[in-house]
Amino acid sequence: MELVSAEPASVDIDEEPQFVTAEHFKLAKRALDVQPGQPQNCNLWFLVRKKDTCNSIVNIAKYFSIKLTQVTLLQHNPALKNECSSLQPSYYVCVATKSSSSTSAPAPTKTSSSTLTSETMINALPTNFAIVGAKGGCANRQNIEVMIRDQPDVFNLLILALDKMYQKNMTDPWSWYQVAGVHGYPLNPWPDPKAVPGKVSSTAGYCPHGSGQIGSPIFTTWHRPYMLMLEQVIVSLGEEIAHQFTDANKEKYVAASKLLRWPYWDWVNSDTQSHTPAIVKQPKIDVTTPSGKKNIDNPLYSYKFKAKESETVFRPGSDFIGTNFTTRGDQIKGNFKTYEDRVDKRIQSDFPTSRVTLYQNLMSEIGFNEFSNALEMGIHGRLHNYLGGSFDGIRGFSIMKSLGYAAFDPIFWLHHNNIDRMMAMWQAANPTLKMRPGKKVDTYQNPGATGNDDLNTPLYPFKHPDGSYWTSDDVSDVQSIWKYGYGYPEVPCDRVTMDSASLDVFTTSRINALYKENVAPKRRFIKRAADSRMVMWDANIVVDRAEFIGSWGISFFIGNSTPSDGQWSSSDNYAGSISYLGMDGVQAMSGVVSNTVPLNPILKAKGILRRSQSQIDDYLAKNLFWKAWDDHGVKDLSSMKTLKVGVTNNQMIVPGDNKKKATFGAARLRTKVTKNRKAGGVKNPSELLNPVDKTGKKVALAVSGPINKIATPSTETAAPPPAPVPVIASQSTNAARAKNRLMMKVRSWLGI
Repeated sequence: MELVSAEPASVDIDEEPQFVTAEHFKLAKRALDVQPGQPQNCNLWFLVRKKDTCNSIVNIAKYFSIKLTQVTLLQHNPALKNECSSLQPSYYVCVATKSSSSTSAPAPTKTSSSTLTSETMINALPTNFAIVGAKGGCANRQNIEVMIRDQPDVFNLLILALDKMYQKNMTDPWSWYQVAGVHGYPLNPWPDPKAVPGKVSSTAGYCPHGSGQIGSPIFTTWHRPYMLMLEQVIVSLGEEIAHQFTDANKEKYVAASKLLRWPYWDWVNSDTQSHTPAIVKQPKIDVTTPSGKKNIDNPLYSYKFKAKESETVFRPGSDFIGTNFTTRGDQIKGNFKTYEDRVDKRIQSDFPTSRVTLYQNLMSEIGFNEFSNALEMGIHGRLHNYLGGSFDGIRGFSIMKSLGYAAFDPIFWLHHNNIDRMMAMWQAANPTLKMRPGKKVDTYQNPGATGNDDLNTPLYPFKHPDGSYWTSDDVSDVQSIWKYGYGYPEVPCDRVTMDSASLDVFTTSRINALYKENVAPKRRFIKRAADSRMVMWDANIVVDRAEFIGSWGISFFIGNSTPSDGQWSSSDNYAGSISYLGMDGVQAMSGVVSNTVPLNPILKAKGILRRSQSQIDDYLAKNLFWKAWDDHGVKDLSSMKTLKVGVTNNQMIVPGDNKKKATFGAARLRTKVTKNRKAGGVKNPSELLNPVDKTGKKVALAVSGPINKIATPSTETAAPPPAPVPVIASQSTNAARAKNRLMMKVRSWLGI
């Protein structure tokens, strides 16, 4: 949806503008305190702030595409007696009625950008189980470490709200059991047995990853209303708890409740360097409750299933039958213990490569589908498996490695909130790139799917107040997150008046400040640093996922020693991994996928990166090797007919000016490195660009990855083509960007 422009100077955002719908108050189970004489059919109110005037309210309404004039405002609110000077802070003034012709209402109602189809309007009756997000304005979601440090009262309220959610009866649609169960098992319709008429899946949950068919274009967009679902419950419970305090504590916690949003875990933050947050590793926690200080079970450490829940949720043959709580890092079936240090070390070992990969994904002007796939197939899957104990050639037995049960672990939500944050940053930095249609995947409410998913595909089971289903179109513009009550420090609520180009520059500068590698020398008294050219080395992988059972991965090493199983990532020779989340013990569906592992961190650590290109080729030819694993253990590489590994290098220009995006040249295949390898070594680009499936048939990539733009080498030792010069987004037109991408393709075709 394109917001109607308003002059920034006329929109006061010192205090967040708050719109309230009748449905919102109904969901909160509160009576709406309206002014005398307001229309009976009023369905949208505005909370007057200290500095508001009639003119500012009209302009804010205009910004949110609500048709409102000063005359209409006074007509709707006769208590003002036709005098705008009568406005008082905390008044709820009516700004729209059901008969008003506003083009859209602000969140939590459905925006006008969505195309209502027969699918999205199935059972489109008003619902009391709408996903509307947090009410009462926009507040930024915070890094959980920052929340604990800077917002202790908000964090205390978060813990109390989460603990209260855990205590809800399993039949309550807003209980932890039911909300977590939407993702996968126990395969129940939400919010009630009558919610889903017709055929449903007997194996897949609502999540589009749930069938194990990685690469759905709606993977990231589906999780956005899912995160809002949890946040909506937590904020509502937090507000209830805040009002139970007395005296000064009540004022303090009511204020904290207005800032309460679900936090995220930034797994590539330079300060914490991929370590799991300390708070999720402690079984007990001290809290302040309305009745005093207490020491309680830490709800961020584990979820404890109630008796009937554990009897119901685990399917026959599940690895988790016999437990009544979630664990992490367990590698022994039936052990049911948590190994936080093991998990922490495994995740931290990937920090250098994860940081490089994420920065490149955020900076690359690839399409939305490719970015979403890169997240899903990259750090998303790796962290699920690592937290679940599946890594280094050993199968895990903790709940995060299971698609069907992962959402019951509270760390799932910290992890996925950061996935949503990455999506928001990428959307802000690439405002013109939208989702393209992609192959449908089986889900609980859409079994046996055929055709394509697109912007108008229903995101089951999430509905708007009017009963229509959420779609990806609802979240295709990053600005929509503000309407649903949240932002991020990189896409903050106070940028509501920014145009897309300005927000692009702002978010790009934040991405660079947070994640770019400091390659330029530090110089004092220089206002503008120079751009830095780097040559990036990557291991490129293509393989048919049908080669594997359950979750799987491939790890790379550089050195002359082979680490023992279970110790791969602790070896000094460990370079990095790809890791995919699969269905427990089930062979993945056939489809060739691609991915890359950056080699610069290990080459730099070993002092090899500064050598000549030819010397690096020779070094990797002698010292690079790889291992693969799945639920059955370490794989015999010689039996894997579709696995292909090739090393490429390409030029990246890291901008000195943080307002600019990094740029990338086409990749050049280093055939000298892998041509003599029997277990998947690539001899020419066609083996990567035109792969074969398990039957030996040449196929297109089922999930396109970053290796698609490989320049055919004119000679074995050719240097990689140059990267374009970085520019500031607001100074680059769409036509210039298109020309830039075309030039890169031409260079690739010509091999220059």
